[in-house]
Amino acid sequence: MAKRDLSKNVREPFSKGSSKTRKIVVLGGYGAMGKIIVMDLAQYAKKMNIVIAGRDSKKANAFIRTLHADNVTFVEADVNDIRQTAHALKGADVCVNAVQYELNEKIMRACLLANCHYLDLGGLFHMTRKQLKLHGKFKQKKLLAILGMGAAPGVTNIFAKMAMDKLNKVSEVHCRVGGKDFTVIKNPPVIYFPYSPKTVLEEHSFPPMIFHQGKFEQIAARSLKTKEDFGGKIGEQTVMATLHSEVATLPKYKPGIRECTFQISFPDDFEQKISFLVEIGLAKPENIDFTSKVLAQLPKPNVKPHDIEMLRSFAKGTINGKLKTVYVEGLFKSN
Repeated sequence: MAKRDLSKNVREPFSKGSSKTRKIVVLGGYGAMGKIIVMDLAQYAKKMNIVIAGRDSKKANAFIRTLHADNVTFVEADVNDIRQTAHALKGADVCVNAVQYELNEKIMRACLLANCHYLDLGGLFHMTRKQLKLHGKFKQKKLLAILGMGAAPGVTNIFAKMAMDKLNKVSEVHCRVGGKDFTVIKNPPVIYFPYSPKTVLEEHSFPPMIFHQGKFEQIAARSLKTKEDFGGKIGEQTVMATLHSEVATLPKYKPGIRECTFQISFPDDFEQKISFLVEIGLAKPENIDFTSKVLAQLPKPNVKPHDIEMLRSFAKGTINGKLKTVYVEGLFKSN
């Protein structure tokens, strides 16, 4: 999150007065996160061409039929093939990447070939650091790439920036996520996931990174457990460190930052089940692909969710020489 003015260095994709019909490509637009993005675009960007790109035409077209929108279409794309993906992005103004994060770098390179702006939902620290190395190439082409445009990372980063900007000097910045699910399900499945099962397993099994005493440091998976009171209906939760990209970017925002962490809570029942899978070895690198594919096939409840989530970021530092802690937080409801 380096502080810089990009307005003079970025090709403007939506200039006023242009008669060109804009095109937005959503890679993985028929997945859990991709569907939400496409539904929002179909509702609020009715004058734009929205293209769902991916390998599963059957799944994509079945989803498109439910939208009843004449501006949403499908194009085949295999994101492992950079040139083929670039061809699918030809003529697009923006590429929204909603596929598994380990493919982020390849998709960014396809955007460079297609001369297309880019954004994604995050990269679990290590991938984000690889992606940041492409900054110079995007700047050279006057293209904008935004990494981590979800809730966390995304909103948490914006909240952290708001908190840090209130301070003259910053020594620490931290992000916390907690929530509660009030959804009533008559016959609940054994387990179901709010997003990619593979990413959840990786968050529970990959060693998290923290920024400690001015240096990046690796700690044990599912460690740094502390109590955090989110107030209201959420109340006190046990949060833990997971591998997240906020830690990769926030320490760079202002000089003098010595500490940065990300911690999140999961529902107790869900946490116990995931911990069991981790402990018996099903989240090991050699098993995680198989495990996540099996979990992805489990039935999902066909009910309207009713949950709340608190995103909280806070910074510690000084204002006019006095020690201060500034909090910025937001409560998000599913309905």
